[in-house]
Amino acid sequence: MVWIVVWSLGDHVIFTVEGVIGLKLSHEGSEGRRLGQFGGARNFGTIIGVGIIFILAKLFGDRYGLFYAIAAGSALAAGVLYMRLKTGRGEKRSRRIVFKRKYSIFYAISVLFGIRKQIFLAFGVWVLVSIHGVNVSTVALLYFIAATLGVVMRPLLGEIIDRLGERFVLAADELLLFVICMAYAFASDILPAPYDLYLLYAAYISDSILFALRVARTTYLKKIADDPADITPTISMGITIDHSVAMSLPILSGYIWEAYGFRWVFIIAGGIALAGYFVCLQIRVPKAAKQ
Repeated sequence: MVWIVVWSLGDHVIFTVEGVIGLKLSHEGSEGRRLGQFGGARNFGTIIGVGIIFILAKLFGDRYGLFYAIAAGSALAAGVLYMRLKTGRGEKRSRRIVFKRKYSIFYAISVLFGIRKQIFLAFGVWVLVSIHGVNVSTVALLYFIAATLGVVMRPLLGEIIDRLGERFVLAADELLLFVICMAYAFASDILPAPYDLYLLYAAYISDSILFALRVARTTYLKKIADDPADITPTISMGITIDHSVAMSLPILSGYIWEAYGFRWVFIIAGGIALAGYFVCLQIRVPKAAKQ
C-alpha cells in the first residue's frame, strides 16, 4: 500500500507538470498540436509497454519482478530526460494556491472532466463486462485499439484545437459525450445482438480517443491567465477539483445503478454532458490570445 501511494504521488506530479512543459515547448498558436503530440507519444509508450509484457509473459510466464524492474528502469530513464529539460530554469515560480473568479470556467470544465473520467473508467467498461459478458481479452483488445488510434488522433485533435479554438472543441466534446452516454444506455434497445455490442465497442473506443481533448482546458488556461506563474498552481487546483469529483461520484452512481438500473447512470451523465455544453459555450478567449 505504501508503494502504491508513492507511485500515485509521482503519477500526479506528472499530471500537473506535463501540460505546463508542453506549453513551454510549443510555439505560439500551436500549443494544442504540441500537447496532442505528447498524448500520442504517451499512447505509443503504452503500446510498447503492453507489447513487452505480453511477449515476456509468453516467454517466461508471470515474472512480476522482471516486469517491475523494466518499469523501474523506464522511470529512471524518464527522470534523466526530465533533468535535461531547459524549461522552467530561472523563471518566476509560484508556490501559492491559485483560486480566482476569472478562472471559474476552467474550474467548471475540470468538474466536467472529472465526471466524464468517472463514467468512462468505472462504468463504461462495467456495462460491457457485467451486462454483456464481454471477456477480459476483448476489453484488452479494445484498449489496445484505442491506444493505437490515439497515437495518430491525439496530435490531429490537438491541431483541431489550435484551428477551431477551445470553445468550439470543448462544446463539441460535450455533445459527443452525450451521444456516447445514450449509446451506453440504449444500445440494446435500438439494435439487435450482436450489433448493439458493436455500437458499445465503438462508444468505448470513441470515448477513449476523445479524452485527448482534455488538453483544450490547458491551452484555454494559458490564454486567459493573468500571469504565467498562475498556470501551474491553477492546473493543480483543476486536477484537485477533477479528482474530488471523480473519487466521490462512483459511490452515488453505484447506488443509482443498483437501485434503478445501469441506464439511469448514463441518462444522468448525458444530462450533465448537455449542461456541460452550455458551460463550454461561455468560454471567451481574449482577442490578443487568438492572434
